[in-house]
Amino acid sequence: MLCALGIRGTGRSMSRRVARHFATMDLISAANTEVMQRAEGIGAEKAPVILAELAGLAEQIDRLAAAGLSLTGPDATAPVPEGKETEGDADAGPLAGMRILVTHAMTGSLADLSRNRWTS
Repeated sequence: MLCALGIRGTGRSMSRRVARHFATMDLISAANTEVMQRAEGIGAEKAPVILAELAGLAEQIDRLAAAGLSLTGPDATAPVPEGKETEGDADAGPLAGMRILVTHAMTGSLADLSRNRWTS
């Protein structure tokens, strides 16, 4: 999450550790310097920088969330969408409601379909 936002000093591994520690962007944003330092690899110098940059990006983060981007870490348990609580419901799977774009060459009968046919 943090790496993708361009937060200084946070590469992919640091971003993953913070995401694992806090699970959601809401919890990261609500953290103070002391709480931020509890995440592995975040020290007294890095914590206030991360929090200040997050505060400066609050509007963009809100827009991403409003657009439907998941701001939950990959190791967090995703909430079940409302109305999808029924066990065994095929629409309740992890890809429910998503569009998938395949970017590799297709074979067989699928090879004749154009990219526009796949996305419609």
